[in-house]
Amino acid sequence: TLLLSGNGLMGAGAASILTGLAGSRIVTLDLSGNGIGPEGAKLLARELPKTQARNLDLSGNNICSHGTKSLMEVLSQTSVTNLNMSFNHIGDEEAISGLINPPLKVLDLSFNYIGNKGAGALAAAFLRLNGATLASLKLSTNRIGDKGAVSLASALLAPTNTSVISVDLSDNRIGDHGAAGFCAPSFELTCTRLWFQPSLTSIDLSGNYIRSSGFLGLTNGLKDSRVTTLNISAQPDDVPAKWQLDNVMILNRNRSRQALEKGLDVRWIFISLFLNAARE
Repeated sequence: TLLLSGNGLMGAGAASILTGLAGSRIVTLDLSGNGIGPEGAKLLARELPKTQARNLDLSGNNICSHGTKSLMEVLSQTSVTNLNMSFNHIGDEEAISGLINPPLKVLDLSFNYIGNKGAGALAAAFLRLNGATLASLKLSTNRIGDKGAVSLASALLAPTNTSVISVDLSDNRIGDHGAAGFCAPSFELTCTRLWFQPSLTSIDLSGNYIRSSGFLGLTNGLKDSRVTTLNISAQPDDVPAKWQLDNVMILNRNRSRQALEKGLDVRWIFISLFLNAARE
């Protein structure tokens, strides 16, 4: 682990660090808040494939769209699986969507104000890749709005997405229609679409403008689904609507725990049979 946050390295200094890491065993590198900028990101892109870095924090470096494009061109040649690109003023849709690429498993794009067009570009990238390796997507504070939330929901809930487990859409000006996107292909508030999604288990919708009809839509959509964690700080006008949603989440967690226990029981049976056969 190498933590170099806020050291004023600038682009050339950060690139020199990466050059020195070539062949090393350091897998976690924090270069946040170093004023790297777009040109510095180009220098990093040259050196990054030579390192073994798996966890890379480049947040708060004003890398912008041009620098992001340089990084996205080499990501598939690196070992990076956890990338933090928050607070970097990334507005270009091509740059944003280009980051949805193997081998990334965790991507943080918070505080980049990508808007609904950026969210749509991410959604299109998911569908185009026919299931990426990404397990966690963090998009907090990006002004996505209802339209962007619906676009993302359609992609994340598509049958081709078997990887994303957690999505953070907190503080994104999402209202009832955007929340309903996670349970219906349109703006209808009743559906059980999430039940068919094999991977998504955690959704963060805190700090948004979700009220009673949104709670109702989420209640219907999440019932019997695999989602066990839902963060939603808004208070509905109708208090019973919140109680209903809370009860659905409790039932989902209990069902998930029972399924896990049953799975462990089945695996133990197979292990026992194997050991008995080996003894014979």
